[in-house]
Amino acid sequence: SMRVIATYYRKTDQFDPERFFCRELCHNIGRSLVRETPSVEDYQDVLTAMSQLKPSVSEEDLNHCHRIFSHIYSEITKGMLSGDEIIRMRNGSFYPTSKMIWAPLSQYLVINDDDVVARRFQEAKGIHFLHPLLVQPSGKFDCSPLFQILNFPMLSTLAG
Repeated sequence: SMRVIATYYRKTDQFDPERFFCRELCHNIGRSLVRETPSVEDYQDVLTAMSQLKPSVSEEDLNHCHRIFSHIYSEITKGMLSGDEIIRMRNGSFYPTSKMIWAPLSQYLVINDDDVVARRFQEAKGIHFLHPLLVQPSGKFDCSPLFQILNFPMLSTLAG
């Protein structure tokens, strides 16, 4: 790890060990196995690991999910995601729910866009609501555009 190597070198105004080693390892990126930034697949692996390590979602997990989902959305808008990667996102079991557990899209994971209708389904078995902080248009965590691209269903369309 860069952090381990960097501990043996002092950071100065002219020398940043983490950046130096990363630059050296990645300078010939076409032939190097080392990437300067994680791939979308790496981020998907992190999401999978988070969801498998513990059954409940913490506030910190929500923050990490937001960062990862935001990055993945930016990669999609740049055309940097393959169809396989989008399918892998749709098949992931790493989406935080309103009940602070992880759920896959395949287990009736929906976006709650109608609180009146949601109250009828709140205690229903087999339906999950994507965590509201991730889809609030005015919230700091709004990842709605990503979930629209991934074809997450809206509660109002299912109940209507």
